Amino acid sequence: MPKTHSYHDYLIKSLQEIEEAAAYIQAILEENEPESELLLTVLKDVVKSQHKLSIMTEGEQQNWEKLQELLKASGGEEIYRFIGLLKTLGLKTEIAVSQGETPDASMLESSSRV
Repeated sequence: MPKTHSYHDYLIKSLQEIEEAAAYIQAILEENEPESELLLTVLKDVVKSQHKLSIMTEGEQQNWEKLQELLKASGGEEIYRFIGLLKTLGLKTEIAVSQGETPDASMLESSSRV
């Protein structure tokens, strides 16, 4: 019997590449009529793939929890309206990897603070 591989497992593994994670978020922000839960799902996938929950400070964890609550309630409507306004003004958002920061470097910094 052939073994099957989970697409979600493949996705999480591919999102470990920070450039892939940025492109994944960018793609959902460019959707014209996204499903209401999609933005939150995308962000959860990226956080999970980057293993960031274990190294978040208490304040960062609280911010993440609050963001999840807000996105559950609104489906990201405010974010998509903001992006729509920017398009109307001839502007756009861009999700990009921070200059000089890699996930490995930030993880090392966080672990050395403990």
